[in-house]
Amino acid sequence: MHAPFNIGRWRWIVPLALALSLGACGDDAISNPDSDAMVDGDGTLIGDGTLTGDAGDCLGTGEICENPVDCCSGRCEGGLCLGATGLCFGLGEECLASSECCSGRCEATPGGTPVCVLGGCIGDGDACEAAVDCCSLYCDDGLCAADGICATIDASCVDGMECCSGICETDICESASSGCITAGEICGGDSACCSGHCEDIDGELRCTIVSICRGEGDLCGSDADCCSGVCGPDGTCPTMASCQTVGEPCTGFHECCTGLCADPGTGTPVCQFISGCRPIGEVCLLAANCCSGICEEYEQTGVWRCENPGSCLATGEVCWAGMPANCCPTGPDGGQALCQPTILGLQRCYSPDTVDDCIPDGDPCSFADECCGGFCLPDANGDLYCGATCVPEGDVCTADVDCCEGVCLDGVCQPNFTDCQPVGAACVAPEDCCTGICDMTAGLCLPPVD
Repeated sequence: MHAPFNIGRWRWIVPLALALSLGACGDDAISNPDSDAMVDGDGTLIGDGTLTGDAGDCLGTGEICENPVDCCSGRCEGGLCLGATGLCFGLGEECLASSECCSGRCEATPGGTPVCVLGGCIGDGDACEAAVDCCSLYCDDGLCAADGICATIDASCVDGMECCSGICETDICESASSGCITAGEICGGDSACCSGHCEDIDGELRCTIVSICRGEGDLCGSDADCCSGVCGPDGTCPTMASCQTVGEPCTGFHECCTGLCADPGTGTPVCQFISGCRPIGEVCLLAANCCSGICEEYEQTGVWRCENPGSCLATGEVCWAGMPANCCPTGPDGGQALCQPTILGLQRCYSPDTVDDCIPDGDPCSFADECCGGFCLPDANGDLYCGATCVPEGDVCTADVDCCEGVCLDGVCQPNFTDCQPVGAACVAPEDCCTGICDMTAGLCLPPVD
């Protein structure tokens, strides 16, 4: 077995969580990009995913600010009011998929390089091209509006902008070419929706987008809309085999490339990042992102994913007992013996040197559980090294796991203002956690067990 866990060092570690988008849905509201509900002044969800101030006079997400007290969220960074985030790249940093960005949006710059930009659903009065662009699910004559909702399949229409699908043929709204029910359409339950969320809107059950990015099969207008970082030529996010990438809705850990499926506080479980290198199947930007060291385009979809080298699993890969290919090296001293649990209950491949002994500070690592100090942090070149000191609030950070509390937002550790704690955060009772599961001994929130 690997070295005993130092519970104290893990108390404040937050795993690589989903970045949350920052788009505002109205002048006096803060976008909650993980929900199509709204939160009123006393913390109650209302409407389409925004958070308002008590008196309605605070600034919404994305608005220009001078002081934190000006913002409904209490966060003013770089002159803009910001919302909640998880592990992410800061504004202006190169990206491949929206799930990598603090802002929840990865867009190509005029120079052609994709970087993280401010994003989210579009508020009332702002220009739109499709109903699904709008927080209200209603695009009226090129502008988002709150006085209606898009027309469902078989409803009458004049143009595609009126239809939830964006397709109007012979004055009738047609369905999108997807294997699941797309945003805005009538649904009978969560599992039927591409987003994994079926919500009652004015007496009708409709699929709504609750994640920071759109999952496979859902409608998209640009690459930045999709969790995979690519919008297919048919106007939907590509469907990929083997496992779900970060941001995609899920019902259990075996569905996720990372092995972590948990509710981030929206009511809909999604696949989430785990510490250190990215496992096989997850989206990647560079080979160095991947535990396998291989980042390749997936089946000419334009999506880049960490790939299997075709042999045993490298250190850091997610593993399960009974897998046909297991941890490197193979043989009596490797294989299944190196597939060991992490502090969160997930199993990953340890190296032969870290099954019984942890890695000292300053030495290379693949994920946090290997390290004596409990942190596996990137250096200036992106290479991962073990460390023992968490980053206090207000100081510079590169990832959530750097922070003693809260999340890493735009390069600075910030408090988490959501009403529940993500997987890996400190807790004293189950109700503290978004998953409703608190390890009372370790004092941290855990993912559900299938």
